[in-house]
Amino acid sequence: MSELKRIRTEEEYERALAEMNRLFDAEADTPEGERLFLLVLLIGAYEQDAHYIPPPSDEDRLEFLLEKMGRGWISVEQPPRERNEFLVWMPSWSERAVEEFCPLNGSFGHEDADYGWCPNKDVTHWRPLPDPPAPES
Repeated sequence: MSELKRIRTEEEYERALAEMNRLFDAEADTPEGERLFLLVLLIGAYEQDAHYIPPPSDEDRLEFLLEKMGRGWISVEQPPRERNEFLVWMPSWSERAVEEFCPLNGSFGHEDADYGWCPNKDVTHWRPLPDPPAPES
């Protein structure tokens, strides 16, 4: 058995994974069990650096929940029926936002104290917002 050291390359990582799999059923408090424990730590450290996946943004979490609830994106050609807030997609800005829909003029936008209704002409798709969380008992 070679001396354990920090994993620096993908090749070293693959070798460490193979050895970890070989030692997977090793008993704790044995030389093999100790080596397995250290391999897991070294592999985890390498994966954290080399294969890091950042946590999702709040917008991505919201989009995931909406997809899971079956509330996909709907074209503005099929507008909502009532005035309410919706999550909207604006490709020209490459972002999502929460906007209100006004059935009277058939547009998404927001109410401004000084200017009144401010339509957002960049919106191409919309989707309902999820229900708020239930109050805790």
